[in-house]
Amino acid sequence: MNPRDARFEIKYLLGRDEAQRVLDAASHWMRFDAHAGPGGRYLVHSLYFDTLDFESCREVYDGQITKTKFRLRRYGSDRRCFFEVKSRYNRSVAKTREEADPETAASFVEDPFGRPLPGPCAVFAERLARRPRSAVVALSYDRIALEDILGSDLRLTLDFDLRCGPPEMFARGPDIESPRALPPGAAVLELKFSSKIPRWTARLTRELELTPRDCSKYVRSVHRWIGQEPPITEIDSNG
Repeated sequence: MNPRDARFEIKYLLGRDEAQRVLDAASHWMRFDAHAGPGGRYLVHSLYFDTLDFESCREVYDGQITKTKFRLRRYGSDRRCFFEVKSRYNRSVAKTREEADPETAASFVEDPFGRPLPGPCAVFAERLARRPRSAVVALSYDRIALEDILGSDLRLTLDFDLRCGPPEMFARGPDIESPRALPPGAAVLELKFSSKIPRWTARLTRELELTPRDCSKYVRSVHRWIGQEPPITEIDSNG
């Protein structure tokens, strides 16, 4: 991970009332993402690639400081796709991405040297060759995104209605039968910034007694879809 490209990312798991209080407080200091739809909302669709023994999941289970995820992502009804490699060191995160259609991305993951991507993600070819991966789960969720009015790079997102399913769900999107990987009304709050968190944000998390948690949407989706866990009805205590 190049420290010049990295940002801090802190996650919290919230209930419905907590999420609303965060939005109310943020409205004094932030505005909705200009690229999002009404109310700062847009849909996020992701397709994750992992090894046969779920290396990316185990990095979270084992509490490893360094974690890496490989995924394909698109937004709303836009058919453009982006291949992303998200590298995390403790709470510092860097993303490498380039536009790639699903077939090209899958070919690169399965045969990184035979079918390399031409852009920045090509540097991960050696790791992919050592530990082959394939598409394992698709997930979709609603996101509310806000940015700082005063011009800092703070970005606040709330992700809710997380649904998961087979890899082909990435292209078609979820439906009413797609399993939930978060309880109804629950949301994952992410605070992303490069240097210092604003005072109002720190004060709010103290008032709500929020504790940072991994809250990996990918891991929750693997648990729910591949592990075939029962329906989720409330927030658990394990993140």
